[in-house]
Amino acid sequence: MSNIEYEILKPTFTRRVITQSSVVISPSILSQAVDVSSHVDKNAQKPAKGLPGYFTYGWKRAAEEIIKTHAMGVKNISLRFVSNASKHDDINAGLSEFETLISLILRELVGLDINLIVDPFGLALTQDGQWGVQNSQGEFDKERTYELLERVGYILSINKIHGVVTLGRIPEEVKMTKKGIVSGGGNTKIYSFSQNSETSTAYVYLDSVGHNTGQKILPGNIIEMDLWALMDIWHGADVSVIKPMESYHLMSSLKHFISDETARSLFLNSEQVSAIASRHRFIQETIKEMTANPAILSEKCERLQLAGYTVSGTTYMLSLLAHEKGPDMARARLEEMWLTALGVMGDRCACLIDRNVSRFLDGSILC
Repeated sequence: MSNIEYEILKPTFTRRVITQSSVVISPSILSQAVDVSSHVDKNAQKPAKGLPGYFTYGWKRAAEEIIKTHAMGVKNISLRFVSNASKHDDINAGLSEFETLISLILRELVGLDINLIVDPFGLALTQDGQWGVQNSQGEFDKERTYELLERVGYILSINKIHGVVTLGRIPEEVKMTKKGIVSGGGNTKIYSFSQNSETSTAYVYLDSVGHNTGQKILPGNIIEMDLWALMDIWHGADVSVIKPMESYHLMSSLKHFISDETARSLFLNSEQVSAIASRHRFIQETIKEMTANPAILSEKCERLQLAGYTVSGTTYMLSLLAHEKGPDMARARLEEMWLTALGVMGDRCACLIDRNVSRFLDGSILC
């Protein structure tokens, strides 16, 4: 599928050897992001802050959007929960509400071949942009946060949901989520934002610059990003989701490490990795487990798939480009992003997650 047409010139000199793109974007490789909230009436929708044309839906409207997108040939849906479970006095009440919404949406999708990838982003999002369950004094409660992660994995697994996103913010998040999935029957895959970085492009639509959660890896710290990706694979990640999608170098480096056992071993035993591990007990313990069991690690790496995720800031910037230069220019830029990501990931690619999927397929773009 190539929706963007360019006028082809007739050059006298050219470095182009292959006359067609070696990768093709099809609906089957795309994943539409859909936001749902328990605080929105089931049949209603409300504009998402800073994202022109994008909405947060009540559960029934969300199901309608999923069905409409599925009719375009898209079977992968990233279902983002933006309502907060931890605001309840009892976290179990919030999780019960979460499970109820899941069940209601599933009821509307009976008979459809759809892979729901549930993103629990909103369940424990704090007002300052951090993630985790807080106590009545506003302090983070480690045990309740771990319980939330485990319970989310369990709930999704017993409901046979295809995938769950882990957010790249808490060291043990993949381990705890996997524990819940296994106790629920092992039916759900982990899509891990392992290399999630503290990028301003995730918040470019905000009124001011400088948002820093303190939880995500700093931009440029590539060794740390690669290390967390390998650690998450060890603890149970099935798909490593590169976020922002424009981090093509991370797709390339991780693909190299999961494909080359020698390179992986040299990396895990390098001085740079040892220096990072010396500052973090969980990292030390995980590296010790991985290096002691190279055959098991190789099996996990062989099974791993890759994915890309377009952050909201990129979607916003594309909307500005559409206003300034026209929708075709913005659509061309979006398609080039997808083509590059797919070109790097190759047959390891599980999907490309984007808020613009359905708009792109119908010939438009969010703006």
